[in-house]
Amino acid sequence: IGFAGWFDRWDRLDFFVDVFRELRKNHDNLHMVLIGDGPVLAEIRQLIARYDLTPHVTLTGPVARDRIYEYLSLIDIAVLPHSNDFGSPVVMFEFMGLKIPVVAPLLPPIEDVHTQGETAILFEPLNAEKCRQAIESLIKDPALRQQLAQRAYQKLQSDHTWHRNAALI
Repeated sequence: IGFAGWFDRWDRLDFFVDVFRELRKNHDNLHMVLIGDGPVLAEIRQLIARYDLTPHVTLTGPVARDRIYEYLSLIDIAVLPHSNDFGSPVVMFEFMGLKIPVVAPLLPPIEDVHTQGETAILFEPLNAEKCRQAIESLIKDPALRQQLAQRAYQKLQSDHTWHRNAALI
């Protein structure tokens, strides 16, 4: 499972690490990939060490733009632990384009793009149990992962292209 982006406070990577810690109790082969850098990286690194998760987490640090898709393709389930209320996370569209299923909070900018259970699994913001359950459902069901990813890809192709944006304008 993984996340990519600028590690800012509103992303709540601490929340994601807590959820990952709980998931590892039932999935000892689970690995977390955190792609990026930002102001909370040092705190997240300390939290991972405190929970003794270092062998199970890869922190890539900054990745050059021409190599980012190599790193994103390492993720089987993309998780957006939280976001802000005023913009759609760009990486969400990249995951859709790469056919990587997304787990994300029920926030307006995300709900503008995704439909619960159809193009992503959405959970109540900052509800660790609901987030864990959402991720768990995708861990246990590869067919569901594939269906969500395919539907999200189709939605991206039909509703979220530059040509579509230009036509709407």
